[in-house]
Amino acid sequence: MKKMISALALCVLVYGQKQIQNKGAETSNNYNSISSSKRDLTIPRTLSYQGLLTKSDGRPVEDGSYSVTFRFFNSLVGGDLLWEENQNIEVKDGIISATLGSETPVDFNSEESYLEIVVEDVPLSPRQTLTSVLYSIKSDTANYSQGGDYLDLDNLPNLSVYAIKDTLANFPLINSLDSVAFTGDYNSLANTPDLTGFTQSDTLSQYTLTSALGLVALSNEYTDLNNTPDLTVYATNDTLSPVAFSNEYNDLSNAPDLTVYATNDTLNEYVLDDNVGTIASQNFDNVSITGGSVTGITDVTIADGGTGASDVATARQNLGLEIGVDVQGYDADVADLADGELSADKVQYMQNVTSDIQEQLDAVTDPGLSQIAALNSADGNIIIGSVGGWVAESGATARTSLGLGTISTQASDNVTITGGAIDGTALGGTSASTGAFTSVTASTSLDVTGSMGIIL
Repeated sequence: MKKMISALALCVLVYGQKQIQNKGAETSNNYNSISSSKRDLTIPRTLSYQGLLTKSDGRPVEDGSYSVTFRFFNSLVGGDLLWEENQNIEVKDGIISATLGSETPVDFNSEESYLEIVVEDVPLSPRQTLTSVLYSIKSDTANYSQGGDYLDLDNLPNLSVYAIKDTLANFPLINSLDSVAFTGDYNSLANTPDLTGFTQSDTLSQYTLTSALGLVALSNEYTDLNNTPDLTVYATNDTLSPVAFSNEYNDLSNAPDLTVYATNDTLNEYVLDDNVGTIASQNFDNVSITGGSVTGITDVTIADGGTGASDVATARQNLGLEIGVDVQGYDADVADLADGELSADKVQYMQNVTSDIQEQLDAVTDPGLSQIAALNSADGNIIIGSVGGWVAESGATARTSLGLGTISTQASDNVTITGGAIDGTALGGTSASTGAFTSVTASTSLDVTGSMGIIL
């Protein structure tokens, strides 16, 4: 906003009165003879005003025409309006010059007078106190009291370049002025403000007249707005629950118990019901595997009741039961000799053959063979060598001697596992141990039951 920062108000009378230096006035009878018409002069009711109009950063306003209103009040603030006049004034380099009273004569009486200036509807403050020059207008009746006319003198000096004596108080001495008074340069000022943080505006077009503003611009009242929305459909802040402001789950009422649910970051450890097989529905202490195969697991050693192998041939080798090497493969003729006698159909072609086989057998004195011959040959017995000689064993005793566990008695299509561990996962315990099968291949899907499911 533009403001007047330099009060160069030179309010001087324009009525043309020139003060003459006191040289010892002389009177003359001719002076007294001047006609009364000469003495009956009227002082023009005008005042001269000059000032500097600047922007907020101290620089002069742009050149152009400005609407300026001059007003006289009888008080520095408020008070009664004594006189008013509006003029359109051309401003150049910030200099504003006007003759007050050119349209409305300056004609009022007041003990105190204060000049207020309004530029483009923007009042400048503070008001300026007028000096006694204005009140010299009141000396109208004293003008030319001697009847003389200064203008009738010859060779009148040009006094327009001088200040009237009673206005010298408005002018400072040159040696008391700073350099800026002569350069007129803003940069010559001392302690200038830092204006880098402000936006410069050199026109009043960026401002809006108060009369053009809406009522709300002055009252700042919501009710003064036009087209306000219907707020009856909205809840007020004091009726909202804490969660409406905090957006916190913990501020909800009646929140569900989520402890029975798995979190998203653990769902990859679970499988859907339709993706598991029937083995998942079995209890850990009563697992029945009726088919398929288990691969990728560590073979159970013979010492732990296993075969130390995952295939039949290697198992026989580990157990010393390799057919053709450690034991005789099944043969009908050998089976026929199991009871110590040959069937007739096995020896029918030996009717006319003589042999000393029996003699040879009778001649054998190997105590081992005699011991074996004396063993119980009941079905299921196995001949086992021991420290005391050959013995016939069966059942668990024979399996122990052969390094076999009870799983060796089960058919491959009907295996029942009631204990032990696979890949560190215990079987047959009262609670599942940690661990995981390397892989499980099932012919059908697995069903998982239980509140916590099963982790594979």
